[in-house]
Amino acid sequence: MKFSINLDFVYENRDYVEAMREIKEVGFQGAEIVFMEGKDLNRLAEAQKETGLEFALLVSYMIDLVDAQKKNEFIDKVKLKIQEAKVLNCNRIVIAVGDHMESISHEEQMKNVEQGILEMIPLFEKADMIMLLEPINNKIDHPTTALWSSKEAFDMVRRINSPRVKVLYDIYHMGVMEGDCIRTIIENKDII
Repeated sequence: MKFSINLDFVYENRDYVEAMREIKEVGFQGAEIVFMEGKDLNRLAEAQKETGLEFALLVSYMIDLVDAQKKNEFIDKVKLKIQEAKVLNCNRIVIAVGDHMESISHEEQMKNVEQGILEMIPLFEKADMIMLLEPINNKIDHPTTALWSSKEAFDMVRRINSPRVKVLYDIYHMGVMEGDCIRTIIENKDII
């Protein structure tokens, strides 16, 4: 098991190269990036070579995949994210599905997400990367998120049935939402 630190949340407003040096010094093997906006991709790649840290994951740009009208824009941004991930030798991208929409049912929103993921699988196959679907809590941190249920995420990934699509099961978020994290991990470890 490798441990990584999220640069955006732990080292907010600090120099990322210095943060990466510190992460390596205290014994972590990797870093995660949520927001690429305003970051120098080449500088991050140089710091990665210097420190030997792995970029464990990147997160998709924040466009609502739940909205069918934004699907093409979302996919275009994922293509850009794949290119960024290649520069950083990262093979996992979290798909942030977006905020709940009042104008259409939750079921329709999840169908839109599933359709978008299905359309992106060839991109991930070609890039030899993994797409991660992450349910997050709507009780404390993300009250408007459209995907808050691990069961819903697991069911969707099982329906999609592709080795390129897994669930990012965040113990913090699912502990807030559901509890019983150990049993959930054991029962779903094949797609986490």
